[in-house]
Order: sequence, then C-alpha cells, then structure tokens
Amino acid sequence: MQKRGSIYLRLMLAALLPLLAGMAGAFVIATAAFTRALEGRVEEQAEHAATVLTRSRLPLTPDLLRRVAELERTDFLLLDSTGRIVESSYASVPVALSRAMETWRGGSAGPLGRAHLDIDGTPSIAVMAPVSSAADSRVVALVAIASLVDARAAAWRAAGGVALAVLVAGALMAALLRYRIRAITQPLERVAAFAGAVAAGGRDDRLPVYGQDELATLSRAVNDMTQRIGEYESQLAAKTRLSALGEMAARIAHEVRNPLTGLKMQLELLGERVTAAEQPTIRQLLDEVKRLELVVDSSLTLARDRPVRREAVDVSVLARDVLSLLGPSLTHRNISVGTRFEANRAIEGDPDQIRQALLNLVGNAADALPGGGRILVSTACALDPARVIVQVSDSGPGIGDEVASRLATGPASTKPFGLGLGLMLCREVATTHGGELVMTAHGVLGGASFALELPAGTSNAQPAPT
Repeated sequence: MQKRGSIYLRLMLAALLPLLAGMAGAFVIATAAFTRALEGRVEEQAEHAATVLTRSRLPLTPDLLRRVAELERTDFLLLDSTGRIVESSYASVPVALSRAMETWRGGSAGPLGRAHLDIDGTPSIAVMAPVSSAADSRVVALVAIASLVDARAAAWRAAGGVALAVLVAGALMAALLRYRIRAITQPLERVAAFAGAVAAGGRDDRLPVYGQDELATLSRAVNDMTQRIGEYESQLAAKTRLSALGEMAARIAHEVRNPLTGLKMQLELLGERVTAAEQPTIRQLLDEVKRLELVVDSSLTLARDRPVRREAVDVSVLARDVLSLLGPSLTHRNISVGTRFEANRAIEGDPDQIRQALLNLVGNAADALPGGGRILVSTACALDPARVIVQVSDSGPGIGDEVASRLATGPASTKPFGLGLGLMLCREVATTHGGELVMTAHGVLGGASFALELPAGTSNAQPAPT
C-alpha cells in the first residue's frame, strides 16, 4: 500500500510546494503593497498639512501648531537654519527627535524633504517644507511628523484578509490538484495491482479502458501484453506436453517395432506355404500389420522432425489407399464409406506423411461411430484454385463448442482416454506442407468434418476412380 501511495505523495508534494510558495509570495507582495499604499497616504496628508501651513501666511504660533496637530493627527516642528527646534506642537520634544532634526538640516527654499524616523520606538514619516516668511525670523523650515503605527496596523489587517482569501483559493486549488492527481494515480495503481496479479499467474482478467488518453493506451497495451503472455504460455504448455507425449510414444513405438517386423516376416513366409483358400486371410493380416506400422511411424514422427519428401502425388490415390487398408476393419464395425473424388487433385508433398494424416482422420471418424454409420471421403478444389481439399466427414454426433475450441488450440480429444495426438499430427503435416487443417463441428453428414487444405501441384498419376 505504501508503494502504491508513494507516487501520489510525490505528485502532491510536487504540486503543493509551488502552490505554497506562490501563496506565500502573494501574501508578502500584498502586505508590502498595502503598507506602501497606506504609508504613502499618511505621507501625502503630512505633506498637505505642511504645505497649507507654510503658504497660509498665518503666524506659526505654538497654539496654532497644537490645534492643527489635533485636527490632522500630525505633529509639527519649526526649525532654524541650524536645525534646532524653535517651536513645536509637542508638549515635550523627544530627545531622539531633536537629534534627528540637528542632523537633518533644512533650508529656506528647495523641494520638500522626506525621511523615515524612529522616535522612541514609534515609526514615523517626516516631511519638511521651507518657510518663506514668519513672525519669528529664526524659523526657516516647518517639519510635519506623522506616526506610521496606525497605517501599518491597518496594512496588517488588510493583509490578514488577503491571507484568508489566499488560503481559501489555495485550499480550492489543492482540492482541484488532488482530484486531478488521483485521476492519474488511481489508474496507475490499478495497472500496478493488475501487473502484480499477472505476475502471480492471473491471465484471464483485463484492465478497464476509459477514454483515449495515455492511460487508456497503457491499459490497452497491458491487456494486449497479458493476452499474448497467456497465449504464449498456452502454446509453451502444449509444446511441452506434446514433447513429453512424443517422447513416450517414441519409446513405446520403438519397443513395438521390432516384434512387429518379426510378425510381418513370419506372415510373409507363412503366405508362401498356405493354400490358395487361406491367402486372403494372410493378406488381411498383412494389411493390419501395415496399418500398425503406419501407427508406429506416426508415433515416431511426434518425437523427431522428419524431413518432407516432396513429389507429385494425387491425393485421391492416397485416400483410396487408406480406405483400401482400413476397409475390412470399417466393414466389420458396420461403417459404410462413400467417396467423392475429383480428377487431378494433385499436390507436391510427402505421400507417407499425408497418408498418415488421412489414416488418422478416417480412424477418428470411425471412432465417432461406435454403433456404425457413414463416412464420406472427398477431394476437391478449394475456393482458391491454388489449393486442394481432402475432406473426411462422418455421421456421428458432431463436436461441441467447448471441445471445438480446445481442438483448435492444442492437443485435445473427444475419446475417454484420447490424447489428441492424431489431430496434432494432422495439423503439423498440413502446416509443414504450407496448408492448414480446417474443422467443421457439423459437416455434410451431420457429424464432424475435417479437411486438409494443401497447396495444389502437378501430378502424372492417374486420377482415382470415383
């Protein structure tokens, strides 16, 4: 939880620190502006009072100075040419003020003088104006002194209002920032949690995708990555399982092959000594042995890569050979076989591998008819004239959607103890020849239908009879 919240905290700090700095700057600037404005106002009032007194041609007596001081809340000083205080509105002139006036000497003419003073801890503004005529010839300048305490207090009160407004605005900005940052971090947290679930083995869940922004693009990319990881793992598991099954099948086939070869030799020798009436039985036994040899070769193919021996071959001839080999067994199981062979359905391929694939397809069709039924084997040209179709259909119950999905992605079987190796072999044969294995859950006879679609070639062989 701490890790998920860290990015939120970092983003909030990155956003709040400039906001706080801006708020502090706004407060300082506002306080300074109010202070300058109010102090300027006090200075203007003192300047106005000094100007009025120096130009009024009234006798600048101590009584007049005190009365004007009460009205303007400003004290006045009359200075001689040395800066000594001649008269004032003060009951007792502060010592610090006397020293300040001695160092700040005035003149009888010139612009108004201004200065900030600290009189016994009281900040004040002093404005000096020249006096052109007075009852006392010693007086050459008048100084108006106004306290800045009230102005600065008013400035701080105004700054307090500004601070409150800044805090309210800052709180609203912080709430908006929090909302926007959560809008970013929450999807990222979901992505992080989803990535943890994927790392733990979850492959079926998907991230919700909202909008078209970068986070939506990230969610789509994570979903695609998860799907591809799941597909890769499924393919890897299928290949691992197939490799293990192929190794096991190869060991069994190796053990079966030697006695099977001996059995075939003994039957061939026996066929030379039996009577003519017994020859069909020997041939039937040899056909069964040949079928077993094909099964053994199919099992060995699973365990090793077998090079494709390409030659011109008519698939109708191969289909006829397979039906001839399996004919007695199919008849015994009460299964009738129909054929629909088109002429010159030739390909360039390995006849042994294609024969094995057809043997598996016809055998699977027969296994789907435990009580008997019909099988149709046909060859035709596909919609694409550069491809040839060899199709095996049965009148069985067909294939359910769930089983069809499993058959399309890896080894699977509808038989109680089947491993699905036959269809896997057929798919590999089709892929090796540049074609594909196409499955139909309910074909022309009502049951399942499997078709090898292979690239067309040329053949010198005669077409098989229909």
